[in-house]
Amino acid sequence: MARKNKNLATSFNNVARNDSNNDVSYINNINNNINKNNFVQSVIGDNDSHEDKYVMRGIYIEKDLAKVIDQLAKKGGRGTKSRIVNEALRKVFTESGLL
Repeated sequence: MARKNKNLATSFNNVARNDSNNDVSYINNINNNINKNNFVQSVIGDNDSHEDKYVMRGIYIEKDLAKVIDQLAKKGGRGTKSRIVNEALRKVFTESGLL
């Protein structure tokens, strides 16, 4: 069986054509809701390393929540799980007066 002439660009185009606009827009909304001032400040004036800002914690989450996070992470790329969890925890802790 002959192989089709495939390259990286062809593979990328095939993935890009998939209809996942709803999922991507959801992730974009999450990313856009992050405080932009903090992001800009971190880009221009913050020299802390990743290890200075973040700490790894192992936690157990319910299966239905893990499924949603895993699905979003596949579409959102590296760091999506952490961004979702951090934003959700920050919102809950702020609303309850802990932050």
